[in-house]
Amino acid sequence: MTLAIWLAFLCPAAQVLRLLDQVAAAIHPGFSVVESLHGLLSLTVSAVGG
Repeated sequence: MTLAIWLAFLCPAAQVLRLLDQVAAAIHPGFSVVESLHGLLSLTVSAVGG
């Protein structure tokens, strides 16, 4: 049940993220929202993990 709820939110969120990524790439070629978020998440995990 909980998995279904998470998937219900993640699927539309992934589509919005993909759209934002395409718009950002159109405005500034080579820029990727997904890569930026991945870098931020990696930095956060590294800081929390020690």
